[in-house]
This record gives sequence, C-alpha cells and structure tokens, in this order.
Amino acid sequence: ILTLLTAGVVLVTAMGFYDLDAKTDSGADQGDQGRAGVPLLEPFRQILSAARWTVGHRFVLFVILAALALDSVARQFAVLSSEYYRLIDIPVSWFGFVGAGMSLIGILNARISRYLVSNRSPLFNFLVLSVLLMSGLVGISFAVPYFGVLFAVGAFAMMGMVQFQASYYLNREADSDIRATVLSFKGLALNLGLGIASLLYTALVASLRNAQEAGMSEEIISERVFVDSLAAFPMYYVVLFVVLVIAAKLSIGNCAIFFKSPSEQS
Repeated sequence: ILTLLTAGVVLVTAMGFYDLDAKTDSGADQGDQGRAGVPLLEPFRQILSAARWTVGHRFVLFVILAALALDSVARQFAVLSSEYYRLIDIPVSWFGFVGAGMSLIGILNARISRYLVSNRSPLFNFLVLSVLLMSGLVGISFAVPYFGVLFAVGAFAMMGMVQFQASYYLNREADSDIRATVLSFKGLALNLGLGIASLLYTALVASLRNAQEAGMSEEIISERVFVDSLAAFPMYYVVLFVVLVIAAKLSIGNCAIFFKSPSEQS
C-alpha cells in the first residue's frame, strides 16, 4: 500500500513537470494545434534513436553486456543468500549483521572502483571483476561452515562495483541528450539478466530434485539440491564470459578502446 501511495505521489509530481526550453511563442502557427499529439511520440523517437546509437557504438553495447553477465550471476546468489547462510551454520539472528557488513563493504568498493576506472583500461577492470566474482563463486560452492560467509563478499561486492563502473563508462561515452535513456537500457539489461538467471536456476533445481534418490526426507533433499546448485554458478559465469569474449572478438573490428587506460585516451 505504501509503495502504491508513493507511486501516486511520484506520478502527480511528474505530471507537473514542464520543459524550460519549450517554445511558448503565442504567435505560433495555428496549424501546430492540429499536431498536438506529435509531442507524445517524441519520447519514443528518442528511445529508438538512443537504441540505434547504443547498438552502433559497440563499446557501449559491450559495457552493458559485460555488466549483465557479472551482475546476473552475483544478484542471483544474493537472492539465495539467506539459504546459503543457513547452510554454512550462520545463526538466523546474525543475518542482519552480515547484511549490514556487506553494505559497509560497499563504501570500500566505491573507492576501488573509482581507482580502477581512473587508472586502468576497461578490459583490465572487467578481468578484475571476473576474477573477484569467480573467486567468490568457487569458494561458495564448497559451502565452508562459518568462514564461507567470506566468499559471499565477492558476489555482494560485485553488484556495487558493476553499477559504478558501467555507469561511469556510459556517462563518459553518451551525450547528455541520450545519457538517461542509455542508462535506462543498462538497468533494463541487468533486470533481464537476473530474470534469465532465475529461470535457468529454477530449471536446474527441478532437474536436480528429480535426480535425487527416493526415500530421503524433504529437508535432506532440499539441502543436497541447494549444495549441488551452488556448483553451477561458476560454470554459468564461465559460459557467459566465453560467449561475451567471442562475440566481442567477432563483432568489433578495432578493440583498442578496451585496452586503453584513461591516461592513454586523453
């Protein structure tokens, strides 16, 4: 209910917005009144124009795709984090403290991300994030009691670092008139990536559950299925990584921009 009320307030506020640069010449041609519906189509034209620009600028496109690959795996684990904490014997009463600790790490992640985008090439940064994520995913798959929570840091740190670095590159490349639309494409892509990852995970769990031996209790089956499913996370990201690299190699003629640090581009 609170979300609905908030959405209503936002809608009313947005309807009161107006363009400060809009022409208000009272002597405008009367024929313009017959085209009052034309401005309603303008946002869709801008979206289409921004979409063409994004697809045409392969660096921007692959920044979004790289963010999708990294974020989808990390966020899918984040969705299952409470189940993972139970598996490694973290008391339920400590879940809140663990979550708060992950949030505090985000402050450090922002500093690291700022250093990376300011001093290193996009490819180097992508590899750093990939290594960090893979290290966390491989450690998570072992489900080490108590200390396994340290491996979860990689997945949670990934989400903030991906958002920061992807937004930095998109803001740098996109002009101000299409920047907001391009950033919205990034958000849409990340949500789409999570949706696909969730569907694949659901199918995996169903397959693993059907493969379990009959006669075991539901609790044991659920735990075994979850432990087995954790091993799929690093393999899934390896597949995404390989596909992304091959696609970039085949579709981008000059990959030099991925290797250039900010100092080399200036």
